Amino acid sequence: MKCSPVLIGALLSCACAAPRALEDGERALLRRAAGTVPTSPWSVSGDYRDGSGDGTFEDHFTPSGFFSRLHQTRLPGGVGRDARGDWILPADGLARPAGGSAARESRLVAELLGGTWPEWDLRRGEPGRLEVYLDGQAVAEVELEARTHLPRRLRFLGDRSQRSYTFSEWTSPLGLALPGRVELTHGGRPVARWMRRTAVLTPGACAPPPPPRDTTFAQVGRWSELTTRRAGTRLVVQASPGDGVAGWWLIDTGAGTSILDRRRARGLALTPITQGSLVDAQGRVERPLVRLGELDLEAMQVRGLPLLVSDLSGAGEGLGLSLDGILGNDLLMRAVFELDFSAGRVRLIDAESFDPPPEATAVAFDPGAPVLQASFAPGEEGRLRLDTGSDSALIFHGPAVRRWGLTRSREDLETVRVRGLEGEVLADRGPHPWLRLAGRRFESVPATYMRFSRGALDRADLAGNLGAAFFRERRLTLALSHGCIVID
Repeated sequence: MKCSPVLIGALLSCACAAPRALEDGERALLRRAAGTVPTSPWSVSGDYRDGSGDGTFEDHFTPSGFFSRLHQTRLPGGVGRDARGDWILPADGLARPAGGSAARESRLVAELLGGTWPEWDLRRGEPGRLEVYLDGQAVAEVELEARTHLPRRLRFLGDRSQRSYTFSEWTSPLGLALPGRVELTHGGRPVARWMRRTAVLTPGACAPPPPPRDTTFAQVGRWSELTTRRAGTRLVVQASPGDGVAGWWLIDTGAGTSILDRRRARGLALTPITQGSLVDAQGRVERPLVRLGELDLEAMQVRGLPLLVSDLSGAGEGLGLSLDGILGNDLLMRAVFELDFSAGRVRLIDAESFDPPPEATAVAFDPGAPVLQASFAPGEEGRLRLDTGSDSALIFHGPAVRRWGLTRSREDLETVRVRGLEGEVLADRGPHPWLRLAGRRFESVPATYMRFSRGALDRADLAGNLGAAFFRERRLTLALSHGCIVID
């Protein structure tokens, strides 16, 4: 179909009262600008830079839609999709299954780079912009270059971190339009940059890289019990950050990256690699990221693990002890942890020696914490983040509370303050009728209903969090490296 100036003008400059689907001629224009998707796998490589320094990147794509996008500076990172599903590679170097917004973002960027983005559910937005819809909901916005009709910017909607990708220097070395430069920003601040050097037709691995050989066990193939202490409903264990001095560390599946107390970091004289993000109920804050020589959990030793540094004195006061650190999923992924909340006991075993039982429940990571599917009212279903660092049983995020009216006409609720690392926010608390997850139904679950929050408890794509109090009389086995958990 021939695209007339009228269609071009409509695509780039029409300000519509309500977004609507593109016409055939408008979509044909986008396909023509994007070029032709190769019939063979192809790879793109070049220079990469982020807050930890200069490095390289290597992207692999297949005509069937599989991909991997890996980069390496002082820290590794990447995302991908293969026959087993979506995955993410955080700075700790241990790949894990991805879900939700993390998987959605990586797919949209890869499809844009792979030339299939004109097939998206696109609708006209503001002048020069198109909105991307998934399942009937606008999730991103594409800003087009007026001259080439190629993407200039991809911005994710409803994302409080304000993540966006900027694309420039487009050429067609393989008959497919490829950007020579890609920049990622958070809140308008540059975070990472990709500069293309080569683009060739060649097969490449779309599976995640093998795990680093950074973990050893004193008793291979056998369960080992850690020195454990209850802190309310939560569990803390003894660990040493490489200096032989053991302290208390909170087991927190809500933390994607482990955290070292600022006082202990000063004593170890660690040099920051870069800045990392810490998100709690108060919002997102930047903290130094350091690399620890060794973290010793009695029967398990991990070498070179990146940790955030933050003041944990407030969190320690809430636990009634002096807290040296928080064990996040980067550490918990490196073994199988059995958390017996009723007995106040923690055991671990090397992951390679563990076979998940049939009753195991699958989890994904979004982006750093495990999430699982649950239902909590007739016709109401959503994803819950597993958060053993919280002393609540069930926390519903603000958007879920407002969307489903979970506190409407409730006279049995009390006002409470929810405390995070950076402060407190208001919420309502009372019993929730029932919750179904992991193939079981749980009655009258103590619940906290968030009002408003700037951070981790106000995500529209999550229904809520499942905290340590939910497991008060239960045993939870974290087999995160196997992509599952077991609730007994």
